[in-house]
Amino acid sequence: MAVATSGSIAPQSAALISQNIDHLLDTFFSLTNTTAGIITHPSVGNSAPVKYREIPSWQAQVVTLPEMDHNLPILIQAAQKFQYRELVLQTQHLLYNEQHYLITIFPVPGANPQDYQFILLRQEPFSYLQASKIYKENIALSVFGAILLLICLVTFFWHYVNRVKQQTALLPLLGQKQFQDVRELIKARQHQKIFRDELDDMAEATTTLSFQLESLEKTVGIHTQEMERLSLFDPLTGLSNRNLFLYEVQRDVQRLDKFEGLLTVVLLDLDKFKRINDSLGHQQGDLLLGKIGERLKHATRILGLVARLGGDEFAILVRKASTPSQIETLSKKVVTLINKPLTLNQKSIVISCSIGVSIAKQDESANDLIKHAEIAMYKAKEAGGNTYRVFNSAMATEAHNLLSLENEIRNALERKEFTLYLQPKVNMDSQVEGFESLVRWDHPDRGILPPSEFIPAMENIGIVSQLDNRVLEASCRQLKTWQSLYPNITLAVNISSTNFTDKNFLIFLQQCLQKYPINPSRLELEITETLLMENMNAGLKILKHIKELGVSIAIDDFGTGYSSLSYLKNLPVDTLKIDREFIKDIPESDSDMQISSVIIFLAKQLNFKVVAEGVETSEQLVFLKANQCDLAQGFYFSKPIPAHKAMAMLESQRLSL
Repeated sequence: MAVATSGSIAPQSAALISQNIDHLLDTFFSLTNTTAGIITHPSVGNSAPVKYREIPSWQAQVVTLPEMDHNLPILIQAAQKFQYRELVLQTQHLLYNEQHYLITIFPVPGANPQDYQFILLRQEPFSYLQASKIYKENIALSVFGAILLLICLVTFFWHYVNRVKQQTALLPLLGQKQFQDVRELIKARQHQKIFRDELDDMAEATTTLSFQLESLEKTVGIHTQEMERLSLFDPLTGLSNRNLFLYEVQRDVQRLDKFEGLLTVVLLDLDKFKRINDSLGHQQGDLLLGKIGERLKHATRILGLVARLGGDEFAILVRKASTPSQIETLSKKVVTLINKPLTLNQKSIVISCSIGVSIAKQDESANDLIKHAEIAMYKAKEAGGNTYRVFNSAMATEAHNLLSLENEIRNALERKEFTLYLQPKVNMDSQVEGFESLVRWDHPDRGILPPSEFIPAMENIGIVSQLDNRVLEASCRQLKTWQSLYPNITLAVNISSTNFTDKNFLIFLQQCLQKYPINPSRLELEITETLLMENMNAGLKILKHIKELGVSIAIDDFGTGYSSLSYLKNLPVDTLKIDREFIKDIPESDSDMQISSVIIFLAKQLNFKVVAEGVETSEQLVFLKANQCDLAQGFYFSKPIPAHKAMAMLESQRLSL
């Protein structure tokens, strides 16, 4: 360290300051291992304790402590190398005799900074070359360590990534249901492991998942088999169901050119099966269907596929018939087979069926084949059932015409082309006591059409109820018109089975009675015996509601069903109408005369009024009068006539009386 003294300070003071500084430096240097000297400015003069020559580059003198004289050459070289301003409060690096030093000049504490200054001289612990060598060695060692660490990390991560890839490769095997292979691979790889990590936990989870998926796969397999069975086979009979039957028909139609014989669809529908369910219950009905299925399966298995399409409808896909006559023979045998008595709940049941047959042709689709069989089956039902029909081109034309007719009927309802016609009911003295309301279609091109031309079509498309309601409302309106002039005249309205069981029928009837306030007993609803027998319990409830409204009830076509005295005496009806089948052959048929007389006698005993339908001769009228029949209707008296002509008939009768 060096100190510069100002020229204005006395020599004694300068010496005193120098001594104090020397003492301070001795203490400081002993602690910091740093050498130093004192520099003085030339203006100090001869009184300053100068021991060494001036340093021209600094324009100052350097004074060192006695024990620090060996540092003087270093300071002199520093004075020669650096400018004074380069060292004040800055540190410079100096190389001397291959040793490195750091030099800095500081103001002396407490002194005038322009007079006294320190020079701090500190030797670096290592030489530059040593430091450079050590630095290079450290760099090399660091690079080597970094490379080694990188190799270790790469090796670790490569191994880890490789294990992840192996673990990931197991997942597709689970999707391929190779559960056992997955577990064996995991087990083999775990034997090679020493330390456990997250991938081992993942492998263990994969093993557990494989067991769960395998168990689930077995369960799904069982359920799938059951679903396939349910989707292809009928659970009640064990026969093929509609889905499988349609699939087989489509497949066979596509390879029709390979068939040596005739590919044929036979559709079978049980006649009046609803009666079985209603009378014996659905459980017995299902049992009957099961027995029918067994009969068909055993009788026709060698010929083709037997299926239950739903409800009481069955089908046979015949693949081995060579001629149309064989198919007709098969159809006859099936009809006979179904007719054989069945025992249900210790009761013998006889049931019949209607069969439709369709033989496949080239360029005909599976849907066409089945549709044609359905058309033929409905033809068999129209013929009375318990028979078969083979589809032909005439049926196709008729079906096309029926479709056109259905469209015409819908348009006719909108245009109100259906007209009310009335047929008189007369007593045995030929006096009109009432009419039966009938309907005719005033066709714009074909003229007046009878119900047989359009009622079946309306039943097929499910709009016959609309026509019933129109006739019912028109009859109430007619009764309202006649009420003041002909208060005792009745009007009878036929109610179809569809409308009778409709939940809205009673509501509509009440609305009509409110809209047209008439004597409700003058309105009579005609229900067929067959309709009533199909669902006795529900029908009886509806009849009671009708009677509560004051409306009269008649059983139409009596004698054609299977009615019995046990229920007849409890029915809330007013009139029995003898079917025309028992009247038309009188007096030629003794049996018809006996049946008619029994019905009249039975009705009288039960206090029912009796009406005979289809009277066309005076002999028939004489017979009915002799047996005390109440009323008669038929062409002998009058054909159905428009409402205005019926009123003219009543007016003429009134005037005659």
